[in-house]
Amino acid sequence: MARFQPGIGALVAGTDVPVVPCFPGGAFAARPPQRLWPRPGRLRLAIGPALRFEGVANDRAGWAVVASSCESAVRALGDDLRRGVWGDDRRPPTA
Repeated sequence: MARFQPGIGALVAGTDVPVVPCFPGGAFAARPPQRLWPRPGRLRLAIGPALRFEGVANDRAGWAVVASSCESAVRALGDDLRRGVWGDDRRPPTA
C-alpha cells in the first residue's frame, strides 16, 4: 500500500466530517497490478471506527497529521485481518 497523501487532510482538517478507515483484504490477490481483470477469490472488508479531525489545524502540517493518522488506522485494520482478529466467516457460530 502506498503512503497516504495530505489531500485527505485538506478535505477534513478542522471539520467535523468523519473519516471511516477501511481495508479491502484480498484485493491485491484478486487483482495484482499485472492483471487487467480480477480473478475469482474471497474479499474481506475491515471497517474501523470513524476518525474525526476537528481539532487539527487546517494547514500543511495538519494535513500531514490527518494523512498519517488515516494511514495508521488502515494499516492496523490490514494487520488485524492478516492475524485473524476479525474471525473467519466460513465457520458456523458456536453456541
